[in-house]
Amino acid sequence: MIFAILCTFVKHRVDVFIEQLRTQSSPVEIFDRYFQMKKDFHKFNKAFRVFTLLVLMTGLPFHCLEIRLLVQVEGKFLSKTMTGIYLIVTVASLYMAAQGNYNLDKVRNWLAVNNNVEKLSSKKLMLLLHELSSSDNIGLQGGKFFTITYRLILSVAGIIVTYSVIILQWNDKK
Repeated sequence: MIFAILCTFVKHRVDVFIEQLRTQSSPVEIFDRYFQMKKDFHKFNKAFRVFTLLVLMTGLPFHCLEIRLLVQVEGKFLSKTMTGIYLIVTVASLYMAAQGNYNLDKVRNWLAVNNNVEKLSSKKLMLLLHELSSSDNIGLQGGKFFTITYRLILSVAGIIVTYSVIILQWNDKK
């Protein structure tokens, strides 16, 4: 649940940032706010990157085993319900974090549009070019190994489904 709260905080922070940008008209102000947001995310990730990494790394095997409970015919209804709710909360949390990353990428790409670039000073233009050439994403990160994006969510879902099928087949043979 703490992970869900972290992801909700990330999405809310990005939504507030995007809303502030809608009221700004100057690319220079948007540029400054973007880099302030990037600094804030680096501080946030520094504090929570190990936690995020552990949640995802320990959550994968757990979800694979728990899906086995969901598909078994016999079993307790409450246990199946709690497992399903936990899985839904985890996926929704990952989606919120990925949505925040996606929105910040849209802002970064908007800044790169020609008519916006012309309004920036040469120093800010150099920073923006460096930003566009780097692969450093802004968003919730797991120990500098990954940033939670839509691509990561699909990879995690694929891993969970693959290993859940293997576990189910292995249990059927016993």
